[in-house]
Amino acid sequence: MSNRLFLDEVRRFERCEYALEDFRHSEHLKVAWTYLQLYGYDVAVSKMRAGLQRFSAHHNKSGYNETITVFWMRKLQQQCAEDLREMPKETLFLHYTPERVIRDEAKKQWIEPDLLPI
Repeated sequence: MSNRLFLDEVRRFERCEYALEDFRHSEHLKVAWTYLQLYGYDVAVSKMRAGLQRFSAHHNKSGYNETITVFWMRKLQQQCAEDLREMPKETLFLHYTPERVIRDEAKKQWIEPDLLPI
């Protein structure tokens, strides 16, 4: 497993230096994976949640989704840095129907997948 950390991406995310359109899926994954390596699952999820909410507020956006955040944190737990490019955004929809993952309940708290377990 690679020990590569994406510290520059983490710094830019935490300081809200990314433009909204520049913080794409791959940057999300790099930050989340680095948090997991540095802090372990529970702290990493808390840091990612707080960071995404702060980042969204900085850009005057709403739409944080707890289920999506936890899904990706769980998926990333056993990955190496090289595997991140093998995790397209659409992976989410192998596990969830769009209707389930965009529900208000899913935005506020973790809900289990309805298609394929993680």
